[in-house]
Amino acid sequence: MYLDISREKSRKERYEGKRQQALSLPAALAAISFDFDDNVAFLIRSAVCFGIRDVFIIGKLPSRGSINSKTGSLYDYISIKSFSNTSEFSKYAKDNGYKIVAIEICENAESLHDYKFAFDEKTILLLGNESTGVPGDLIIRNDAVYIPMPGLGYCLNVSQAGTIVMNEYYRQYAEFTKKVSSYKKT
Repeated sequence: MYLDISREKSRKERYEGKRQQALSLPAALAAISFDFDDNVAFLIRSAVCFGIRDVFIIGKLPSRGSINSKTGSLYDYISIKSFSNTSEFSKYAKDNGYKIVAIEICENAESLHDYKFAFDEKTILLLGNESTGVPGDLIIRNDAVYIPMPGLGYCLNVSQAGTIVMNEYYRQYAEFTKKVSSYKKT
């Protein structure tokens, strides 16, 4: 894998050097009506770093100027689509063959450590508002996962939660592709 972290080159030059080898995961990320624009910026940064190419914003999309520097200048490397409400988003997801996995602490959620992502279909990792979470109607109609937290706290910042879930998605995807690759060799 191309890794040039030299500070002699600009970020754009380093990103362009890595572009040809960069992984693209069969997943998208969605965020519902975030209160803090920085959380959107941090999720965009993580999404690009983990190989997610699409981010869906339900509600207010912050201006590029307000978040670009906090994305690590990665704003140009991702497709961002916005939706005015959850109904419009749900219809788009269904019409485009996405499976939605909500990240939420709720009664029927499965531990992220036990959940098995399906890589034969496109997946949307859905994060809710910082205060109100993922709306119940979206949780009921889709899979839900929670992040096990063995410490005293039980609630992460939404951008941190998104990064953890993207990392687990990537980990399972890498394991899956190794298995598929080994089957092809035999």
